[in-house]
Amino acid sequence: MRTIFHLDLDAFFVSVERILDPKLNGKPVVVGGDPKYGRGVVSACSYEARAFGLHSAMPIRTAYKLCPQGIYLHGHGDEYTRYSKTVKNILEQYAPLIEQASIDEFYLDMTGTQKMYGSMFGFATKLQKEIWDKIGLPISIGIGSNKTVAKIGSDCMKPKGITYIIPGMEKEFLSPMPVETIPGVGKVTKQSLNSRGIYIIGDITKLSSDYFGTAFGKYGIDLWRKAHGEGTEYLTIQRTRKSISRETTFGNDVTNEEELKNTLFYLTGKVAQSLRKKGW
Repeated sequence: MRTIFHLDLDAFFVSVERILDPKLNGKPVVVGGDPKYGRGVVSACSYEARAFGLHSAMPIRTAYKLCPQGIYLHGHGDEYTRYSKTVKNILEQYAPLIEQASIDEFYLDMTGTQKMYGSMFGFATKLQKEIWDKIGLPISIGIGSNKTVAKIGSDCMKPKGITYIIPGMEKEFLSPMPVETIPGVGKVTKQSLNSRGIYIIGDITKLSSDYFGTAFGKYGIDLWRKAHGEGTEYLTIQRTRKSISRETTFGNDVTNEEELKNTLFYLTGKVAQSLRKKGW
């Protein structure tokens, strides 16, 4: 049985902005597009802003309508990278294996370290406190027997929460949660499950794997396994970049075919330029 930590920096971009400018503490802060021009989306928002219904990936125009009193920032990408590296430097002092899933998410394989660090919950508390004391960043931690369970656990008690799922209790832990709690279940899959009378993860475990295989194919089998508390136990230490992309956001809905073609041509050129620079 492995011991996997999932660490998720709480409202990371906003937390960094508050370190740079403490006057932002306690205020609804939104990092992302410019509401003045109605362009872009919300990259991150504080918990004070979330109280108004804001969330990541929301169009900035919608966010401004819901929370006009918010403080809207473009953000400091270089600072986010610097703080992320600082967190990783701390983790490298303790964890035998680390997988950085994104700029604000880390998996640690702490299997076999109990003799060194004692209680895993106690160690997580120490780690959380060290990151807060040294850097000033809040972080939530989930501890489980695999990556899926650990990730769900880190999201349970945000912000600054720690959730330890006792080995063997994964199924019971997940059972009362809504189906969209499972990583990878988006709006479309949620609607499809709901239409079949499946609303919570416990509903999935009441049905056979064959049912989900027939209804959703290979993805359905994977979903059924995750609902039973199964998941990937081993970390991916090195990631191979699989794609390069460029994107833009229109200020208003665009239906003009010529304008869309010109924009697509421009973005394709940018992708090609990146490929040439990397020698691909």
